[in-house]
Amino acid sequence: MLVLKDARGEAQFKFWVHKHFKLVTIGELQVVYGIKSNNPVITYEQLYTTIKECHERLGHHGRDKTWREVRQQYCWIPFDVVVIFLSQCDVCWNRKGFPKPIA
Repeated sequence: MLVLKDARGEAQFKFWVHKHFKLVTIGELQVVYGIKSNNPVITYEQLYTTIKECHERLGHHGRDKTWREVRQQYCWIPFDVVVIFLSQCDVCWNRKGFPKPIA
């Protein structure tokens, strides 16, 4: 965010940031948006809550639907993070049940 505001950093990094992101002012709040997707970039602290809200809004319908929803609403959230979150979801874990033992 500092690079977008004050143009701090190395030239190559500044170029990359300006190529992929823009700073949007909404009221008094400044939000970083991805240029291609035109979706907000969430902070590290918001990552868990954001994925959880999307997953619960869909009714715990699995990896692909959750990933699609997250990608449509936000940008720069890694697929692997969504997969890790879903592997820890208690509701989904209980729905799957336990594997049957080999006789």
